Amino acid sequence: MSSQRGNVSRARPQKYKNGKAFKNDLYNGDAVRALNNLEITNVCGHCEEVIRWKITYSKYKPLTVPGKCVHCERKSVRRAYMVICEECVAMTKKCGKCLKAPVASGDESKQGISGADLKVFIGSLNERKRRAFLRLLQKLSPGIDIENIPNCKQFSASVKEAVLKQQNKEAEILDNEEDDSIGQTIGVEKLEIRD
Repeated sequence: MSSQRGNVSRARPQKYKNGKAFKNDLYNGDAVRALNNLEITNVCGHCEEVIRWKITYSKYKPLTVPGKCVHCERKSVRRAYMVICEECVAMTKKCGKCLKAPVASGDESKQGISGADLKVFIGSLNERKRRAFLRLLQKLSPGIDIENIPNCKQFSASVKEAVLKQQNKEAEILDNEEDDSIGQTIGVEKLEIRD
């Protein structure tokens, strides 16, 4: 980019680009894996992203001694980058880092299960448990489409076919029941009309 006044566009792309993405667990495997699995709680969405970025790019520095809470003034802050303790967060319902935004409760954020989590979970089950799980899933939420469940190595086609056959059988049974009930109501109406 030139220093010429008003020239804010560059004609060429960036000269030096990273060939590979940064891996934070390349050298300090065990310690960093523990940080990668760290559950970030009692913070707002923005602060959670900031802390997650620090963990991802090896900038997270854990506390060695407990910090002082700015609300109750006790040495009870056990997590890095927090300014109030967990008890005060629960009492004030504010972010433990920025003290501004209300904390999103964990129950709201964990209501649904993502497709990737479902894929991993189904892949970890053996054949019998997988079929039982899919039957239960169908029973609890009949509107779910089994075709959209992601494939994985362990998720065999036979299980998918069996579930689809079961779906088709149940759909046929429901259609037959609806047809019978419609015929019965029509017959009753005809009888009422004749009398």
